[in-house]
Amino acid sequence: MRILINILFWLGLTIWIAMVTAPGIAGMSAFPTLIEEDARIERFSAYFSDDQEGMGRIVAGFVTGRVFLITDIAQWVLAPLVTCLGLLTLRPMRHYKGVLAWSGMILLVGALLLTVWHNGVMGPRMADDITTYRMAAEADDRASADAAMASFDVDHKTAERLFGLRWCLLIGAVAGFAGGQRGSLEKTMVRS
Repeated sequence: MRILINILFWLGLTIWIAMVTAPGIAGMSAFPTLIEEDARIERFSAYFSDDQEGMGRIVAGFVTGRVFLITDIAQWVLAPLVTCLGLLTLRPMRHYKGVLAWSGMILLVGALLLTVWHNGVMGPRMADDITTYRMAAEADDRASADAAMASFDVDHKTAERLFGLRWCLLIGAVAGFAGGQRGSLEKTMVRS
């Protein structure tokens, strides 16, 4: 059972790191490419009549929006699951060096808290702002669109930093759990 828990923990942690990484890679790819390619959505033509970069950004936002949604949903599942599995891998404590393993666990809990904050507080607020922006841009309502985008931009800057911090916490957790393991799994199997 211990081997299965360990495998599920490392697999889940790896996928969680991928889910934190994927939105950044998608955004770094989609935004410059769709701006350079003069991507368009006709229903926003009036609002972006003289702003091709803005048009490319709104198209890229639609493209990457699904990546963010999927990775956010995955993290709602992975964050608590991996944290619980992390606690289970630390039992019994005789198989772990205290400082490194528990440091990894603390970093994992920090990443869990950032996930809950982003997905539960910031994410919904940003989704509301971007929806308001898109509706206002489609209606060519510049004042409402600008206000919604300004609010979104403030949260987006914070979200970028928090994604980077979450990624670092998860990599630190990998180092802590990997460096804190003392007993081999074969010895664990014999003792259990």
